[in-house]
Amino acid sequence: MGKIQPRFPQSSSAAFVQPQVRAVRVTVTSAQILALFTTPVELVPTPGPDRVVIGLDAVILLRAGVVPYTDGGGLLVVGHGQAAIKEVTLTSAGFWDSAMDALAHAAFETAINWGVVSDLEDKPLVISNDTANPTLGTGTLEVTIFYVVVDV
Repeated sequence: MGKIQPRFPQSSSAAFVQPQVRAVRVTVTSAQILALFTTPVELVPTPGPDRVVIGLDAVILLRAGVVPYTDGGGLLVVGHGQAAIKEVTLTSAGFWDSAMDALAHAAFETAINWGVVSDLEDKPLVISNDTANPTLGTGTLEVTIFYVVVDV
């Protein structure tokens, strides 16, 4: 995968380091999908103390299996920690229950978002379902996340 070079304004601070856009692709198994409400799946690991993962884009590909998933209701969520800080939300109806492969692309929240630093600092990005687990289904998710890590 090619490297994306973002343009950031030059800082007068000698300590400033330009964040690099990174990408990660995670395959979420059928067993993990069936437990997404109770057990979120880590997409980007914790960045370490005094650092925050800032998500930019999410591409979520459902590789449909033989049996479509039952919709657990609610939203498919990508967020910090246990997804309490929601960054990307996707209505799960019409996505989970697809009998064919389905693709969703979502930019992370574009409105001015803020949170208490301790809620974001050193937290992983995870994917979960915010209401209930699907009760039946087969297939996998291929989740690609574009992100940067910044010092706080």
